Amino acid sequence: MAALPENSPNSALLQLKDLMKTEQISYGNSEKEKADIILICPHDGDHKAFLNMFVQLRDQWPEDISVEDYMNLERDIGSEMITDALLEKLLSKRSDLRIDVIKIKEIPRGVLDVNRKPASDMNGEEFAVRKCFEHQKFPKLYEIFQEIHLAVVTEIREAIADLADGGLFIDIHTMNDHCPTDPVELSATNIKEYCESLTVENKKQRSVNALTTTPDDKFLANQTLAQELKKAFTDAGYTFEYDDPYDLIPRTMTTDLLERNKGKGIGIDYPLYVLHDGNSNNISPEIIPEKVEKVAALTATAILASLN
Repeated sequence: MAALPENSPNSALLQLKDLMKTEQISYGNSEKEKADIILICPHDGDHKAFLNMFVQLRDQWPEDISVEDYMNLERDIGSEMITDALLEKLLSKRSDLRIDVIKIKEIPRGVLDVNRKPASDMNGEEFAVRKCFEHQKFPKLYEIFQEIHLAVVTEIREAIADLADGGLFIDIHTMNDHCPTDPVELSATNIKEYCESLTVENKKQRSVNALTTTPDDKFLANQTLAQELKKAFTDAGYTFEYDDPYDLIPRTMTTDLLERNKGKGIGIDYPLYVLHDGNSNNISPEIIPEKVEKVAALTATAILASLN
């Protein structure tokens, strides 16, 4: 596919909308009108097709910046594998369920974070379109990104609102093994420093994290599911925490969905070391399928114990 210059006609830029969209598929008992479970995988989108379409973003970054490293660090590597394995585990135990899976396969989080609320919901402040490029230099791209983001957010909101009575949604993420010692705020001019801040290990290794509570102590997740997840993972020897290192940050769609559908779901963030060979870095981890299967099995056990 040809690259799209910034001065391309709208019809050309609209090709991005065809590429960058949600994939929503129903599995299991498709005769059911509503889904019993919805699995959301928002951050494992690949970046190659997008950057091939819009090479100007590569051109604006200094040569000493590894675009691949940046995109991989921002990607929740392994989260799609967990989602697929979790779907299989759930249906192997309960083939009567309808399970919907929502994936964002071609939207790289490095340029557009679909797990952020729209600017219109944040007093005009933009969190979704990333600051890895100067928005004013690419106004059409910025505008298209905002439209794509709103379309994705709307589709996910509508899907969750249509859950069956007693149904659950699971927002699935992976994260770096360690908390950064000195976090760097991302900008178009400091991507190298930003990446370095995410690859320096410190003493705090992260645990499997369930996102349940807002910074002002509002518990929004499904309480039974939160308890069952902790039991499943701690019994299996994993370290597990609620809301550490992340709680329900106001600007995220995880929070938005739980605010709109209190008690109907949860967000789960798996540190990469529970998935890789123990020697991998956060840029290109070697994911071990057997480890994916294990965390998926534990998560499935907790979900099935929590369904009404």
